[in-house]
Amino acid sequence: METRRNSVETSSQALGPYVVSPLPTWSWTSQAPSETVALGERLGAVLAPGSFLALNGPLGAGKTTFCRGLGRGLAVKEPLASPTYLLCREYTGRHEVLHFDAYFQERLDSLLMEGLAQEFRGKVVLMEWAEKASAWLLDDRIQATLEPGQEEEERRVTLIATGPFSEKLLNQAFGAPVLLGTS
Repeated sequence: METRRNSVETSSQALGPYVVSPLPTWSWTSQAPSETVALGERLGAVLAPGSFLALNGPLGAGKTTFCRGLGRGLAVKEPLASPTYLLCREYTGRHEVLHFDAYFQERLDSLLMEGLAQEFRGKVVLMEWAEKASAWLLDDRIQATLEPGQEEEERRVTLIATGPFSEKLLNQAFGAPVLLGTS
């Protein structure tokens, strides 16, 4: 797995409808699904209640594969599965986990307005297709983007901390970021 050392991007980055700069950014190129799972597992091992991961990327980019690794790191016994048609799956491991799919935004909005959003605080929240549910994203979250690479199984995984709690989690999992262009 090719790793670009943890870095803080110095240019402005678009993040949903907002532009924030600079944000601590970690990125890797995964050569196989097993490497994508391993990255998720490493991060999942440090997640705590209140952790919110907003996962974005095109269909087939590896969002659910990454979530499977997060589940392993969280000691969830069963493999995490895509919640697409259910909208939300609940799991228990070291912490309670809510795994959302925001692809069908209108249905998810209704579910969250009925009170499920109140559950975010005490649980680990994983939200696939998060760009479709920007109104529900926590300000302090890990923004995860997965993109297909040049080869069939290659994936580009980028994690951005949008606040102090998410940055602390990423530092615990992958080490502190360094500024690009500094020695």
